[in-house]
Amino acid sequence: MISNRFFTLALNGIEDGKWDTYLRLFIGCKRVIQEGHREDFMQDPVVIDIETIPGTAQQIKTYKDVKCARCDHNPADHPKQKKDYCAECDEQAALRWHTSQTICITVKPVDMDVTCFCDRDEVKVLEDAYEYLSEIRPSKWIGFNIKDFDLIHLKMRGMVNDIPFINILPVGKYDKRLYDVYDVLVEGKWNKQQSATLEMFAAMLGFKELLYGSGRDVPKWFAEGKMDEIRKHNIGDVLATEQLYLRICDAETRYRSRGRKIDDEEVFVL
Repeated sequence: MISNRFFTLALNGIEDGKWDTYLRLFIGCKRVIQEGHREDFMQDPVVIDIETIPGTAQQIKTYKDVKCARCDHNPADHPKQKKDYCAECDEQAALRWHTSQTICITVKPVDMDVTCFCDRDEVKVLEDAYEYLSEIRPSKWIGFNIKDFDLIHLKMRGMVNDIPFINILPVGKYDKRLYDVYDVLVEGKWNKQQSATLEMFAAMLGFKELLYGSGRDVPKWFAEGKMDEIRKHNIGDVLATEQLYLRICDAETRYRSRGRKIDDEEVFVL
C-alpha cells in the first residue's frame, strides 16, 4: 500500500539521519491519506434516517419574510384564489430545512448495531451525529428518499448551526456513495396515491412489524415529551429501510436459491 511505502521510506530516512527526508515523506503521506485515498479509510455502508419537527416562530417568520413576497399564492396579491395555500405552507414546516428542527438521527452500519441520537436540543443531536459519522466515514449512504430530504436537511441545518455535515456527506444526487432506495425502486417519481411509502413496501414484502408508529405523530410526541416514542419510530424506519436495501441487493441470490426445477423441454439452445 502507498501509506506503508511512505512509512518504510520515512524509517529509512531516520536510520540514515535524514530527518528532513522523514518530515517530507510524513507530510506527503498525510496529504495522500487526506486527499487521494479517503476511500481506503472508509468503513461499512450505513443506513440513515432523521426526524424533524416545525421550527421556532422566528425561523418561520424569517422564511416567510423572503418567501411570501415572491409566492404566486400570496393572498395579498391573489385574493380570489379558493385554496388556502398559506395553511398548507404552515403544515409543511417540518418538511423544509428553513422552517424545521432535526430532533432525531438514527444511523446503522449494515448488519451491525444501530446508533440513535435523539434529544430536544437540535444542536446536540447534530453535533453528536456529526462526530459519529465523521469518525466511521461510511463508504455508502443508504436511505429512503434520502436525496431529497434527509441529506439536504443535514447539510443545511448543519450550515445554520455551524456543523460541517457538508464536508462528509455525498456531493449532489449522482454521488456514487449515495444509495436512495426510494429512487432505485420508483425512480424518484411522486406518487399521488402514496403507494410508494416505506410502510407500503414493508407491508407488501413482509416486514411491517419493524416499523413503529407514524411520522405524523412525531410533532405530537415531541410536544408531550415522549422522546422514547420518537426514538423507536426512527429506529424502526432505519431497520425497515435496511431490510428493503438487503432485499434489493439479494434479489438475484434469492431468485437462484429458490431451487426451481427446469424440465428438459423448457431449455432452449440458441
